[in-house]
Amino acid sequence: HTRYWRDWSSDVCSSDLVAAKLVRRHFYETVGSTLAENFSSRIASWAGKSGVKASGHPLLEESMLHHVIGYGDFFRFVKPMHAPACDLTMPDSQAYLLDCPHFGAPHNYWMPKFLSSIAQAANRDAVIGLLDPMLARPFHDLKLPPEKVRRIVNLAALGGVNQFMNYFYWYEYDPEIYRALNEYVGRLCLVLQGARSAATVGIYYPIETFQAEFLPSSSTWSREFWPKAWHRMIQRIADQDMVARSLFLQGIDYTWLHGESIEKAQVEKGWLVVANGRYRTIVMPEVELLPLAVARKLEEFEKGGGKVIWVKSLPQMGDTPEEHEKVRAMFAKKKTVAPGRVAEDVGPGLPPGFTLETGPEVLTGHFNRGGRKITYLVNYREDKVTVPATLASGKERSFDVYNPMEGTIRTQTLPGNLTIPGNASLLVVEPARVADR
Repeated sequence: HTRYWRDWSSDVCSSDLVAAKLVRRHFYETVGSTLAENFSSRIASWAGKSGVKASGHPLLEESMLHHVIGYGDFFRFVKPMHAPACDLTMPDSQAYLLDCPHFGAPHNYWMPKFLSSIAQAANRDAVIGLLDPMLARPFHDLKLPPEKVRRIVNLAALGGVNQFMNYFYWYEYDPEIYRALNEYVGRLCLVLQGARSAATVGIYYPIETFQAEFLPSSSTWSREFWPKAWHRMIQRIADQDMVARSLFLQGIDYTWLHGESIEKAQVEKGWLVVANGRYRTIVMPEVELLPLAVARKLEEFEKGGGKVIWVKSLPQMGDTPEEHEKVRAMFAKKKTVAPGRVAEDVGPGLPPGFTLETGPEVLTGHFNRGGRKITYLVNYREDKVTVPATLASGKERSFDVYNPMEGTIRTQTLPGNLTIPGNASLLVVEPARVADR
């Protein structure tokens, strides 16, 4: 314990500390592979043979802070599930949406992206969210107002959830109100079921760095690290959240990418084709340990015209002692950016085939489904907003506007304005091209 405490309290990356980190990295990756093979994969295999689907939300899936101690490698553990699921906290105030602390952190409404990214990589159609009004609240309330439920549903759908369960006291609602709420959620899920994120920004899932840092303590589950390591991990998570939040607030969607997927990726004229997606920008969030095979693929991608953004630091370790110097040398001259500057560095740009552009009045997600391009617009405010909608092409086009509040589908010519009630959303579907029909 004394030796480890000395290591954690030092800023010098000694050879002993590097060796210890590498041992921890491979130990926890072995744990992750073994747990996936003998638990989630076996259950999914049995379920498939029995004509049902395997699902369930893992414990403490909300943050990478717990992905090592819970699973070794969270992505490996969840990937076999037919319908990845997560618990959705429901903070009491809309102020928690962006930057108001609640139990030490803002409402990380972007968290379902972990699950939807895994689902997309595994070619799964369903991502489930459990609406849980007992967490992140000053008191339990199993009868939340419909507008608060819609707000959380909208944000979860933005992150890729397309099926919902809940803990509500349904029998305490007026039947008409409860029916309207169910119809809203049902319409939204009907359109997004089986849709794929059209994001062209991938964020590297830095599980290797977290595995290398993880040093168990005798504390409770909320403090699995020694104090200095704990604060370091908390800062990493805060920086990750800043990256995700800033991207969403600038209308930039993203997907998490596991290193194993990147190793198998194809590079095509400045695009990284991987995990059922196509990416022109890869964001590397404070990656300290990077396997050489992944590093080489990123180098190939960048040389082919792609963009790699290094957040706050550059990698210092590979996956074996022989890889360390090679990985350091590959990126030693690269520049780093602050977490809050990532969206600016990514820059504007729509996914291929999309033309609709909106401002910061709403949060925006882009999905592909059956050859149709869906722009999902979320009004996260209590009051209605009128959103100026322009077209990248500059030419007028007709769009199908799905309104889950009213259950209507209308054709609207844009550019123009789109009005969205408070805590509501619209699904704007691009007209199918002849080649897509």
